[in-house]
Amino acid sequence: MINKIFVISLLIGIHLIIISCTKKEVVSNSKPDITFHSGLVNPSFEELQIFYEGGYNIISGDVEITDMYDLINMQALSNVDTIQGSLILRRNYDLLSLEGLNNLKYIGGDFIIDETQIVNLNGVKNLCKVGASIEITECRDLIFQDCLINLVDVGQNLYLINYCYGSFTGFDNLLQIGDSLALFGNRVTDIKAFKKLQSTPIFAGTLFSIINS
Repeated sequence: MINKIFVISLLIGIHLIIISCTKKEVVSNSKPDITFHSGLVNPSFEELQIFYEGGYNIISGDVEITDMYDLINMQALSNVDTIQGSLILRRNYDLLSLEGLNNLKYIGGDFIIDETQIVNLNGVKNLCKVGASIEITECRDLIFQDCLINLVDVGQNLYLINYCYGSFTGFDNLLQIGDSLALFGNRVTDIKAFKKLQSTPIFAGTLFSIINS
């Protein structure tokens, strides 16, 4: 009887040790956060490369890239999942794709794209929350289809100001917009993608505007 108890106790002890080692292995394999304690404001290509090689996944400041020629994608930010400030891309006329932002889940400030040649928003399909506003303007080749499929919450405004055709799809999981939703200058066929909004906009008022659509 004593031997049986000893064997059972031994087996339980071994099992607990295995579980403990497994947990330690999982913890040790988890990738630690690496924070860039600044922003990236009009960086050079060399600065972007240095940033990428640093392996940063959190940026504490703003990312603003304006009038940068020969920038065709956002691969330099491919490690980033959190931007605590704003992400602003303006007048980057060679920017064809947002690929490289695939890991980005959170933007604490504004998300602004203005005057680029991008045709879709596939590169930010994992974005879940924007703390301030999303403003997408004058991206005339952009098609709002199957975009921002994981976006749930926009803290302030959602402005889509373009001259695109088709329908808005991909916003199906968007539950909340803190202030206003405005669609300007779009030749769209429907807006069913916004059907899950919990704070229902006022169609005829200032909270929701569809102009020249």
